[in-house]
Amino acid sequence: MINLAPHHTAKQRVHSVRYCASPALYALCLLPLCALPFSPLVCFVGAFLCLFAFHNGLDSVSRVILGISLVLSGSVVYASRVYFNWEGDDFIRYYQTYKLLLEGNIKGIQAYGIECGLSLWHIALIALFGELSPAGLLFWTILPPSILFLIWLEKYAMQGLDDSQKAICIFLSFLFFDFYIASEYTRQFYSSIFILYALSVVSMRAKIAFSLLACVFHLSALLLLPPLFLLKKYPKFTLSLSLIALIVLSIGFGGLLLFYQAGILPKNLPLFDKLGFYIVIKPHSTIPNIIELFFIFLLFASFLLRGDSFKARWFYFVIFFLLLYFALLFVHSGIAHRSTILLTTILLGFLLFVGLRQFFIFLLIFCALAFIYKLKVMLFGRDVFWLFESYPAFGEWFYFIS
Repeated sequence: MINLAPHHTAKQRVHSVRYCASPALYALCLLPLCALPFSPLVCFVGAFLCLFAFHNGLDSVSRVILGISLVLSGSVVYASRVYFNWEGDDFIRYYQTYKLLLEGNIKGIQAYGIECGLSLWHIALIALFGELSPAGLLFWTILPPSILFLIWLEKYAMQGLDDSQKAICIFLSFLFFDFYIASEYTRQFYSSIFILYALSVVSMRAKIAFSLLACVFHLSALLLLPPLFLLKKYPKFTLSLSLIALIVLSIGFGGLLLFYQAGILPKNLPLFDKLGFYIVIKPHSTIPNIIELFFIFLLFASFLLRGDSFKARWFYFVIFFLLLYFALLFVHSGIAHRSTILLTTILLGFLLFVGLRQFFIFLLIFCALAFIYKLKVMLFGRDVFWLFESYPAFGEWFYFIS
């Protein structure tokens, strides 16, 4: 991706130096982290509030402190979720594989065929910590992709942004970052994070390494990486070709499932083996998520508005994933969501920031409303029924460690 040098006016530079030089500001940014041992929820909410309230004066150090606070507290909060409560939760199968490896059964490495990345991570956790509780395993499942996403934002994605906007970028990116999905669609989530790195690094060796990592976590990367790499060099040609392929897939997907059920397609072949999932859930997952659709339409509208070179970097990427999302939505809402995890659960907040940043007052209002909605859902909505199952929201010093 193109690296753009940040531009600051003299007034912005002076204001930034004065504001960030205050020890009081650093102390305020450390407060959420200090609250973490007693309440990860307070840390989570406090970090968001600091990013929003002081966005115009945070330097890289204070911003990273708050980013780390979000990553740690978010991982602890969502690791408290209910588990083993319904058979559709992928964590059930991941935990079974983890127990196999814990018992020394090496077959656990091949539980998902050549997609052995998660099993290797479980082996590393066993070597480091021995047996973990389900909540402990959830924490160490959610934390790595969250940290990698923060690093990616700071090192690659925010190049070219004014410092005064970077805190809001972190705010909105993590407001929409789905910690829960990291614990459920784990292999595909990890794979998507590595796809981001493969697209962002400069070295060809690094691109190959991250592409391989993406594939060993989830082979769907084999379908996404080629068009995404081509998109950077030949955007219009790639979009045209992708559109044709998606139309063919949309028309032929039902027949593909019939061939799979009839045994014409090999059920154990990589990629084809994933069709069984959509046969099972098809009767139960035909209604799309209305809230998700609203934000997808908002994203589309924001990229139709006038933009600058920073928005231009992401234009074809967004159009590609919107085509993919809506083409597959007509086939199956479940496959539309899962095939676009990179967009819907990882990058949605960041891309909304990119689309709306030139209308900064509107962006701030949107951030405030989205944050209030997030709090409502977490504290009084559906989330309250499945969060804080393993431990409460408040407690004594590091009460959530067992």
